[in-house]
Amino acid sequence: MIESAAPNTLTAAPTSSPEWSQTGLRQWLMYAGVGCVAGAVIALQIAIMRIFSEGSWAHFGSLVVSLAMLGFGLTSAVMCLARGWFERHWSGVIGASLLAFAPLVVGANLAAQQLPFNPIFLVSDAAQKWRLVANFALYLLPFLAGSFFLGTVFLRAKSVFGRVYFADLLGSGLCGLLTLGSLFLFRPDNLVLVPVVLGGVGGMLWFAGLGSRKGMVALGLTALACAAVHVVVPEALKIPAL
Repeated sequence: MIESAAPNTLTAAPTSSPEWSQTGLRQWLMYAGVGCVAGAVIALQIAIMRIFSEGSWAHFGSLVVSLAMLGFGLTSAVMCLARGWFERHWSGVIGASLLAFAPLVVGANLAAQQLPFNPIFLVSDAAQKWRLVANFALYLLPFLAGSFFLGTVFLRAKSVFGRVYFADLLGSGLCGLLTLGSLFLFRPDNLVLVPVVLGGVGGMLWFAGLGSRKGMVALGLTALACAAVHVVVPEALKIPAL
């Protein structure tokens, strides 16, 4: 007689990290934070495309989506190679990414505006190619910050991955619509304030979910300071903002 042997081991269900094991309001705040930061990344793409169209090189605007995907691809590769390090230092990575997002948005935009690019002379003037590369390299930086945050969050959220990803998609869609509406309210040079605000709100919601008042204050002050820099510095230094 042949007896069928039942497996004596069960595959353990994925368990979430402690921060995602919370229930109630705190977990909802973290979901909202993820959604806002994901929405800030979408808003940044729309803002950069609007800036490109204002500079009469809208045909390069489609590359902005590729630029964002490049940021996610690079961070995914790095996190895949150093997964253990990101697991151990997740809190610092998330905090640094959130704090760096708004300064990188404002800094990259102001720096890029000091490197004007004229597509008409792309073939005849070799310098124009390097200006285009420099613009894309600068605008890549905030996408890296946003993707490191989202990548680390996804790495930590195991049993609730589906819910976190849903928050990511929902936030991207809603904030994308919000940004499209902002096109009628903000001048093109001020449209970058939308991702700055969304990133700041998302960071504050995230730290509120973790119960970190210091993190909330730091994110709020950083976003306000960056918004002030964007508005005040170009006028004070007489440098172009668009």
